[in-house]
Amino acid sequence: MLDVGFSGLTKYESIIKTLNITNFDGFEEIVLARLNSLQGKSVLELSELYDIKIGRSKSRVASVIKKVIGFKSVRSKIKEFEQLGIEIKMINARTKDYRPMEAISFPAMKLHEFILEEWEESTFLSMINKILFIPIYKERKDISDLNALYLGKAFFWTPSNDEISIIEQEWLTYQDEVRQGQCKTTKVLNKSKRGYKEVSELSKESATKIIHMRPHGRDSNDRDEDALGNSIVKQSFWLNTKFMQQLIKKNL
Repeated sequence: MLDVGFSGLTKYESIIKTLNITNFDGFEEIVLARLNSLQGKSVLELSELYDIKIGRSKSRVASVIKKVIGFKSVRSKIKEFEQLGIEIKMINARTKDYRPMEAISFPAMKLHEFILEEWEESTFLSMINKILFIPIYKERKDISDLNALYLGKAFFWTPSNDEISIIEQEWLTYQDEVRQGQCKTTKVLNKSKRGYKEVSELSKESATKIIHMRPHGRDSNDRDEDALGNSIVKQSFWLNTKFMQQLIKKNL
């Protein structure tokens, strides 16, 4: 089912129809059952099993998973997930210790809007209402080898009351830092690469438990500006790698 009228020109498909779900109340369990019945299969195996042509784009793994679930178009959004505010996030993690290769990102924000938000009505809070995490484990160094990438155990996550309390405090801390001008950057020598890199005064991931802010622009020219006129590469919130590692282990 393709629904073009649900939100402008965006294409939607119904996961209830795709998976032949008759009872809407249990659709989350059915989605997990479908994904987790394939747990341990490599991305290459899945593409061959479902006769999926793999492109060269960065989203090729996500494309395979979406086709495995049963969607006709990899560009379609899931109608029911949009209605219920459910996000889907792929996690590339190491096999040996389940640690993600990097933190889990959310869309870039506009700093001028961020400093005016109230937590209870914030954009970020709406994005962590419920998330379907799909781990993809990496067996070898070469991530271009799709036979070395395999499907882990998928799970839904909604922050607990304790987690929400921590996230709120960390969100408010970053909001105060942005207001105080800690987006101001300085150039420092990049030890791992040639040249220099920009460093802001915002708190680093190591200073937080669950979320942190960091650059999320296309490149160094994709910039934003705070209320004090400080120019910085566009920023977004990210779920910390250590926290995600704990979530994966908890849901094994």
